[in-house]
Amino acid sequence: MRLIFIISLSMIIPSPILSHGRATVRIDHIVLAVTDLKKASNQLERMGFTIKPGRIHSNGLLNAHIKFSDQTGLELMTLTKEPSDPVSTAYSEFLEQGPGGAFIALSGIEIKALKAELDKNHIPGSILRSRLWDYLVFPKGSGLDHFFFIAYHKAVIDKPENYTHPNGVTGINRIWVQGDSRLEKLFSLLGLSPLDSASKITRREQRSYAVSNTMIHLVLPPENKTRFRFTGLGFDRELKDLPDRALEDHGIFIIPFSQQP
Repeated sequence: MRLIFIISLSMIIPSPILSHGRATVRIDHIVLAVTDLKKASNQLERMGFTIKPGRIHSNGLLNAHIKFSDQTGLELMTLTKEPSDPVSTAYSEFLEQGPGGAFIALSGIEIKALKAELDKNHIPGSILRSRLWDYLVFPKGSGLDHFFFIAYHKAVIDKPENYTHPNGVTGINRIWVQGDSRLEKLFSLLGLSPLDSASKITRREQRSYAVSNTMIHLVLPPENKTRFRFTGLGFDRELKDLPDRALEDHGIFIIPFSQQP
């Protein structure tokens, strides 16, 4: 898991990698980094979500999952010991600044082709390969390091009961995420265009992008903030008895369905 003025993209128009319908980028899952996994899981369970327990990884990371039938997901992540590798170190550094929305994982695009387009457009990124999936990640300070791309080696299908939630939610409907012109440039490369007429992001305006199954609202980060994060979520159903300021102690807010733009 800096700029007061937003640079217009009219001077830089990268060629969209998703032109000609070769792929459809989508939200795969988002990662909420928390200091108390049990507390966060219990709060979400009381809101009517089914929690799938995760496991402790060798680097000390412990996770839990909320899976949705639209194939999006919310992963909860915490650290149980001193970091021992780059991934756990990244979470440790993130949590030092407080819990919150650490990562947004995108899928639906061939990572090798994406890397080639990033190189052409001078956007830094690296491919990490593993047994089950490959990642494309962005370096610290790039303004993009709260995003990564994931490509699975084979389809991941969970048990049906993990997709069923008592509150009826079937997916993540909206995400509010901090970003600036660098993220706008990446979105342009992916063939995504803003849906609103704002010429730039300001303290009072946001830009909205339809990313296949989810709407992303791009908001200006606080001044002098170098590591951006996602700050808000919306689900595709109204949550009954949603607590006031739900999940705010974990660094994000939930926008009720009836109040979504």
